[in-house]
This record gives sequence, structure tokens and C-alpha cells, in this order.
Amino acid sequence: MNQKGYATILSILTTVFLLGMMAVLFPKLNNAIFASSTEHNSLSAQYAAESGAKKAISTFYQSSQDWKWLNSWQDIGDAQYNVQISPVPSSPATAGAYTVTSTGREGNSSKTTHVTVTVSGGDPTGPAVPSGSDYAMYSDSNIILSGNLLLHGKLVAKGTVTRSGTVNYGDHDSAIIQNPKEKWWFADYNTFKTAKTAQSFLDSTNRPINTKITRSSDLTGQNYNNQTIIINGDLTMAGNKSFNNTTLLVSGNITYSGTMNFNSNCLVVAGNSITMSGSNLGGAVYISYGSITYSGILNGGAVYAKGNITSSGNNTITYSKEAMNYNQLIDDSSESGSASTVEVGTWY
Repeated sequence: MNQKGYATILSILTTVFLLGMMAVLFPKLNNAIFASSTEHNSLSAQYAAESGAKKAISTFYQSSQDWKWLNSWQDIGDAQYNVQISPVPSSPATAGAYTVTSTGREGNSSKTTHVTVTVSGGDPTGPAVPSGSDYAMYSDSNIILSGNLLLHGKLVAKGTVTRSGTVNYGDHDSAIIQNPKEKWWFADYNTFKTAKTAQSFLDSTNRPINTKITRSSDLTGQNYNNQTIIINGDLTMAGNKSFNNTTLLVSGNITYSGTMNFNSNCLVVAGNSITMSGSNLGGAVYISYGSITYSGILNGGAVYAKGNITSSGNNTITYSKEAMNYNQLIDDSSESGSASTVEVGTWY
């Protein structure tokens, strides 16, 4: 047999071998694709179910509660959720225990999650108690999120929350809330400054006043520990600086960029606006009587602004009750006719 004949036979054998391999592999590949699709649908359904429950929880916190969306399928991306609440809440919800049942679905996958919500206290339409001190972020105006956010805590706006990226919730207690009962509860800047420079507060936090720093140009060092810094006017910082257990009280604007590290329960307060970028927001509580514009990672603290809060880039916000307590910002006072409180129970 000549070489051409051998080549023909070899080609036929190769083709038969490949066809055999394809016959074996194709079903396995098809099964793998089906399994991947099923897993994706299952995860999407679970995410949708949790999103529906979070919307219900968020609505309980609002001063104007709209429950018309219950018992109907709501779109979230390619998935949907349907929420039922027993007993059916009024608007506003009266005191009592409620069971939230949320079902998510995508494709042939369906997931259901449950959570209990307890409403207690006085008249839900009464004056607001300053209970917003357990919020990771609060704006007395609007919050604009441009980019992705990993949220550990409650993100709350008296106005609206707009977002162009993805919000991932770090735990079941995390939620986005619009139009809450609370209003801006901090005293005016000068009164707040007086409280945080009182000798009792300075002693309890180990933050004596640094009398050598009174202007922005005085911050020439890199490390500031265990002190209170008072700036009359604006504060502008750049480069590398580190603050530990320090209070910054600035009557004007705060603007900083570069590598700024705030750790050990710092307190940063501006009588006007705060603009920060390229920073490790670290462990600090930020209070602005104007607006806040930022990008960065807050690993333990809170952000509060009387004006808008605008974030850009991929950010992380993690609420710290320890930082709030350390800076004596937790207000447990009560008022006659105060707003009702909302407690979220175990998810199951």
C-alpha cells in the first residue's frame, strides 16, 4: 500500500477517534453548563429573596410607609422577589411583631427567607428620637453612590439614595433606608465643639488640646496621637499623615488627599464640608455640617452629613458602635411621644 493509502486510513482513524471523544465529552460538557446555570439561578434567587426582605425592613424604618408593593412580583435584575408580611402592616406600622417572608426566583430556581421585625415604642408619627446614632452613614439630604459599595450597617438618607454601581451587604443587619423618622440630631457646630473640648471629655478620651496648632499650615508633621486639634478656618492636607485617637475640630472646610490614616476611634468634624480622596478612612467618625465627598475605606466608624454625601470608586463602609461610644455620640435619651423603634430579629 502506498503512502497516500496510509494517510487516508490514518485520517479516517483520527476522525473516528475524535468523533468518539466528542460523543463522550459533549454530554459531560452539557451537564457542566447546566449545573453552572442552575447554580447561578439559585444564587440569584437567594439574592432576590434577601433583597425583598431588606426592602421590607427598610420600609418599617420610613416615616411614610408604602406597602402597596407587597404580595406581587418585583423585578431585580433578571430575578424577581415577592414579599408577604404577617400580620399585614398598616401605614405607619403599629407596635407588634411581624414576620416577613420573601421569595426570590430566577429560571427554575426559587429561594425563600424569613425574618422577624418588632415595632415598639410610642406614636410612630411623633417627634423623632435621635436614634440615628446607630447608622453607618446618614445624610440629612441625599446620598449619591457612584461605584460599588460593600456595606456593613445602615445607609440612610432623609432624601433619596441614588446609585450607579452595586451595593453588597456584609450582613443581614445592613440596609439602605430613605426618608427615615430621624432628623439631623447634632447641635450646631459651636455647641458641639464646646462639648468635645470640655475637660471631662478630654480626660475620658485622653485627648488634651494641642494649643500649638490653630491653622492649617501648622500641621507640618506626619503623626498625631492622643490629642485634640482645633482649626479656625479651613483645613487642607496632602501627603502622608497618620492620626490615632485624635479629635479634629475645623470650623470651615476639610480637604485632604494622599495617604491619610485615621485609626483608634478618631473624631473628624467640619463646620462646613469635607472632601477626602485616596485615603484610609480607617477607624473614625466623620461629621460634616455641610456636604461630604469621598472615596476610600471606612473599616470602623460612621459618616454623617447635614448636606449631600457623594462617594465615588469602590468603597467599604463598616459601622462601629465602639467608635460612637468612645466619642460619646450614642444618645439613649427618650422623649414624650417619641417615634417607635424597629428591631430586626434572626433571619431563617
